Amino acid sequence: MTRSGGFTLVEVIVVTAIISLLVGIMVPMVFRVWEAQEIETTENRLIFLKEAMTGNPLHINSGTRSSFGFTGDLGQLPPDLDSLISYTNANGTFGPYMGGGVDQESFKEDAWGNVIAYSYTLDASGRRNSALLRSLGSDNALGGSGTAADIQLAINANEVLPASGVSCNLIVRYITAPAATFNANITVHLAYKNGEGTDTEQSFTAPVSVTGNVGNPQSNYVFGLSSALSENLPIGTARVWADIDRDSSGTLLSPAVEGPAAFLTVNERASNINIDNLSVSVQ
Repeated sequence: MTRSGGFTLVEVIVVTAIISLLVGIMVPMVFRVWEAQEIETTENRLIFLKEAMTGNPLHINSGTRSSFGFTGDLGQLPPDLDSLISYTNANGTFGPYMGGGVDQESFKEDAWGNVIAYSYTLDASGRRNSALLRSLGSDNALGGSGTAADIQLAINANEVLPASGVSCNLIVRYITAPAATFNANITVHLAYKNGEGTDTEQSFTAPVSVTGNVGNPQSNYVFGLSSALSENLPIGTARVWADIDRDSSGTLLSPAVEGPAAFLTVNERASNINIDNLSVSVQ
């Protein structure tokens, strides 16, 4: 007997069942892949925001880190995410820190279109020194698990205001060799960003003994100095110089004789700064 064209009811039911089974398997898989992509997009966005705040340690120019973001220019973390696009105070306008072509709204949203939360803490000087970036995940609710879990990225104080101490070797060059031993004071000065984009200064003074060296046309003395700082230095570039308050005869100088300034780079997690290229020349 010859079979007529078309499908039987049983065949249609079987095919429909197979398609339903495949859909039941594929839809959750596609959903998981999609959610994984959204999570990765959000994680990358948090990293992008952190880099705008504190720079990228892997950006090196002539052997020195060159990227410090908002903190490098101002001396503390931003007050809000909008400041990464533009920040204006009495000292001028700073930014942008997000790169070109960034949408001024979506850059601070996660992959689900919800605003990324930004909270910070202050140090003893009132500077914003650590922070937390948080997305509430796919459910836009605190907590959650799986793909609905919160996604967060911390910015630690040792990535923002790391340096609590300084050590340096200072060369004092006396053009005329001291005839006798005397005591002097050396002051080391550090200039760094004050949190609003201009320089502030702190210094420490150390007593030293200059040994007489009669008969030599010139004497060089190397002094190793170190001190804890009254407040931590922010990441970025700082300026340092030293002065001494006695000439080669031990006479008090007013003002003290200053040496040339040197520039140093304060990197993340560098709790102590070492400076080796300071000098002062004195008559």
